[in-house]
Amino acid sequence: SLGPPTFQHSRIAAFFFATLPRMPQPSWRRPVTLIALLGLLAAGCGRADRFNVQNARAHVERLTASGSRWTGTPANEKARAYLIETLQLYGYEVRVQETDAEWREAGVTTRVANLIAIKPGQQREAIGLVSHYDSVAWGPGAGDDALGTAVVLEAARVLGARTSPRYSLMLLITDGEEHGLMGARALMQDPEVRARLKTFINLEAIGTDGPFVLFETGPGTSPALRAWGASSRPRGGSYMQSIYDALPNDTDFSVLKTMPGVSGINFAAAGDGYTYHTDRDRADRVTNRVLAQAGHVVLDVVDGLETRPSLDADPSPAMYVSLLDREAFVWSLRNGVVAGWLVVVLGVASWLVMVRRLLRTTGLGRVLTTVAWAVIAAGAVLGALVAGVWLVRTGRAELHPWFAAPWRLFAFMTVMVVTVSWLVRRIAAIVPPGLKPDGTPVGVWFAALPVWIALLVLALLYAPAASYTVSLPLAAVVLLVMPSLLFTGTAGSTSTIASPASSTSAMASADRSESGPYPKQATLRTWPMRVASAGVVLVTWVLWVPDLVALLPFVVTLLGRLPIVTPTWVYPAVFFFAGILLWPPMLAVLVGRGRWRLGHGVAAGTLMLALVGTGLFAWAAAAYTAERPQQRSVLFLEDRVRGKAHWDLSSNEPGVDIGAGAPANVAWQPATGTGTFTELHPKAHLFRGVVPMPATDAPGRVTASVIRRPGDADIEVTITPLSTEWSTVGIVLPESIVPTRSTLVGRTRGGRWQAWHTSVPAEGLIWRATVSASQADRLAATEVWVSRLTVPEAEPGTRLPRWLQTPNTTWMTQHVVMLPIAVNESQEAPAPLSPMTTMPLPSATPSTAVPLTPAATPGAQPPSGGGVPR
Repeated sequence: SLGPPTFQHSRIAAFFFATLPRMPQPSWRRPVTLIALLGLLAAGCGRADRFNVQNARAHVERLTASGSRWTGTPANEKARAYLIETLQLYGYEVRVQETDAEWREAGVTTRVANLIAIKPGQQREAIGLVSHYDSVAWGPGAGDDALGTAVVLEAARVLGARTSPRYSLMLLITDGEEHGLMGARALMQDPEVRARLKTFINLEAIGTDGPFVLFETGPGTSPALRAWGASSRPRGGSYMQSIYDALPNDTDFSVLKTMPGVSGINFAAAGDGYTYHTDRDRADRVTNRVLAQAGHVVLDVVDGLETRPSLDADPSPAMYVSLLDREAFVWSLRNGVVAGWLVVVLGVASWLVMVRRLLRTTGLGRVLTTVAWAVIAAGAVLGALVAGVWLVRTGRAELHPWFAAPWRLFAFMTVMVVTVSWLVRRIAAIVPPGLKPDGTPVGVWFAALPVWIALLVLALLYAPAASYTVSLPLAAVVLLVMPSLLFTGTAGSTSTIASPASSTSAMASADRSESGPYPKQATLRTWPMRVASAGVVLVTWVLWVPDLVALLPFVVTLLGRLPIVTPTWVYPAVFFFAGILLWPPMLAVLVGRGRWRLGHGVAAGTLMLALVGTGLFAWAAAAYTAERPQQRSVLFLEDRVRGKAHWDLSSNEPGVDIGAGAPANVAWQPATGTGTFTELHPKAHLFRGVVPMPATDAPGRVTASVIRRPGDADIEVTITPLSTEWSTVGIVLPESIVPTRSTLVGRTRGGRWQAWHTSVPAEGLIWRATVSASQADRLAATEVWVSRLTVPEAEPGTRLPRWLQTPNTTWMTQHVVMLPIAVNESQEAPAPLSPMTTMPLPSATPSTAVPLTPAATPGAQPPSGGGVPR
């Protein structure tokens, strides 16, 4: 990255070339040296990459330097100031959208401070780059989402240097994403965003390494999707959207795509998911590879959008796929589904042709035995996989012994598939001739095609965006294998296959040699079909293997943090499903080629040794390590209304597993749930320990007043936390009381109306509501819940007590205190009730909406030292 050739480069080159003739060296060394020098000079003098990875890395390090950027914290404010300073340095108009964002369905309000930076273009319509700068409370958030924000900053530097771009560029860096996409919800109410944003690129992460994949798009076919299809390094597929839609996850994209007239594409760094939402999500885990992948794809997409005459989306949804990170294809979902059903019809026709061929050449009996052997082989493989995984798990104390080393388990399962397949083939070779399956590629495809067709039908019905993963391999069979059937004949002097009845002895001889079920004097010419099957191998493996390599560890990390114990059959089922498409084409190439195989004894010994070795290797792996830790949760609940307190420890492993110094005389008992609204994610196993109520002061002051009027009553509650660490406040009304008006949005949960504010200002919170007069008498039973992230007895500088700081474990923590209220009643005329905080949609149409007045950075100070990367 030395940039264009310079005078200094020319002097260096002249020096080397001037000295070459005086070098005493053999004749062959001179041209080699010349070529090497030319290569070095070409590399050094070539055009510098527009996206500077080191700049992006510097941004990641600066954003994570202060730890967690949880909304409302000083670290969050410091990151915001750094972003403003950097974007202004790059020439952007920056304003802060500071507002109380609302999530009505959950009854949550959050004070957020979004950044909106604009670089005007020839047209007001804007291309958006979206990321979020906040992080979870339990980690520095290098991947989620300092990575995405750093890429936005570096892309902003590059794109900001353009002269007279066609479209405006809008950088939307949100706050409060980890509180429930609250920043994106606030952007929905911004008049300028609603008026100008037409298409956007959202950058997310579920890890800190590549691949950087496109996993969601819409609504319809976004112009950004078309631009991605023409980019230089695309990676993604619409099948990922089918998987993502089934998961309990959302991103800012989920909110912004609902904005009228707006479409977009959603990317994520998908590798090294062990860091996701943990304290291991550090800057040093973010790889240069994923930064480069993200930066290049963002710049390519924006460049592609600049060439489009319009940023309007096609309303019809799309199907898309990339191949080997080099080529991408985008087509209409409707056309893809129609083509899929056409492939189903052609696949059925092809299978019927194979059935007819087998009936003519081998007879009905051989066809039925081939079906039976296919079922036996599939059952044996699946059963062996389940048994193998069960054996690995049974021999370990952990329920997820493969979490930190999944590839050891996958290697064991791969050897298991090969071993069982070989064993079934050997058994088929020694049974009587009348019980043998068809041992040719025709027999393999005869058994595999019905399964492929059934899978394609299911995909077309229930996951049409993913149907291409089956339709393309099946289409390859129709287009490659079926024509090869025309060239499949006999290799002898006769042009027909001898009947089974007239060639029993020859067939037995062929069976012994495992060259197939046909006599040597009339051997089936199978090489055309083998060559065609090799083409299917190429298509299937190029389509499946790169994503499968990324998907398998992703599944391990995903299931490891969900509130479940992964069933024994899950990984065998995933392996078996992938094998249904990957294994038959290889069998069609290899089956019956006896001279390609080792002697049976050597093959058996090799496979058994590999099976035992990989099994022991998987069994001996550490379940959790310092960099791939077990994720656990701890909650301390003080119920000062009822005078109770308890600890809750939860994880996906069955033991309590605590260190020395834990609360004395506490019997940890399995529990079914906390019964509270918390930020913690539940886990599969929960243990509760009841302790005496701590003799500490309440974490905040609560005052309440009720003013009765004819027909209704007003209640006002003021909550003032004693410190800013008590940042979450909830109002919980008695059962069956639902206010008719409220200054906070709320919802009924567990029979009680609740309203939550997850980033309470330092000065506290005032809540006002109106209830019916008949319910006023019970308002004294209202509760105020306050929450912080540090639990009692925490070591200085940490959120945890020493007895919870166990090896190879990362914790999510929360301390919740439930406080009663003391009501002061009066009959005085009330002060005017503040309106509900719901922000109405702008009255102006998007084409005439006026931008909001730029807001000052709320309390932000310029960062000290370090400067800004170039």
